[in-house]
Amino acid sequence: MGMFDYIQCNFPLPDGNKRDDFQTKSLDCLMQNYVITENGQLQVEVIHWETTLIEHKLKKMVDCVNYVNLTGIVNYYGGHDSNGVWCNYEAKFTEGKLVGIVRLKSNEAYND
Repeated sequence: MGMFDYIQCNFPLPDGNKRDDFQTKSLDCLMQNYVITENGQLQVEVIHWETTLIEHKLKKMVDCVNYVNLTGIVNYYGGHDSNGVWCNYEAKFTEGKLVGIVRLKSNEAYND
């Protein structure tokens, strides 16, 4: 299993799916958090990790959110819809602005 990034899609999906958390291997694959905003901008969280003094656990700290000036297609996927079909989407960006999202066809049914 390789590395990937997380992507949260706050922009409405073309099939009405309400899920908003996905994975992608179309970006840096550094376990980063990306967001497609409600207005169609692609963003990435710039983070660092700190150790808590009392619990000695790592805590993610978001330093800032940067806009990503991407021109290209991002494939992202995750979970199954109410019919048991795998959710797989492609989002097309021009200079970091969403042009459109399509759901890719899949015959893979969920078999629990």
